[in-house]
Amino acid sequence: MLHFTNRRITRKPSKLSIEAIKLNPGYAKAWNNKGNTFADDGKYDKATKAYDEALKIDPKFFEALISKATVLVNNANHEEAIRAFDEVIKQNPKSAIAWHGKGLALLRAAKRRDALECLRESYGNRSRIR
Repeated sequence: MLHFTNRRITRKPSKLSIEAIKLNPGYAKAWNNKGNTFADDGKYDKATKAYDEALKIDPKFFEALISKATVLVNNANHEEAIRAFDEVIKQNPKSAIAWHGKGLALLRAAKRRDALECLRESYGNRSRIR
């Protein structure tokens, strides 16, 4: 399983995230946190929906973009994950995390040559985490 962030594992979305969404449905970070909780529990479809909500609010929300792409890889949606990582790379071409994630998605999609190029790009950008 791919993980790019260090998150505490729980069984359901935190009460705080749920309350934050109730109070302000336009709070992208709360939707992202809800997605993280679902992802950590292996509920990838629910996680993707939560990340999509965060991205409707803030289409350039880096953490939601990366998390969504990572969940897509973990859920074996490799082509969609590659497109999601491409979106991150379009916004931040020096993101080592995005290049690394795209490389792993390509590898899992059996596109080894392209995967190697992305992983090399990731290595070249390793000092730029975001």
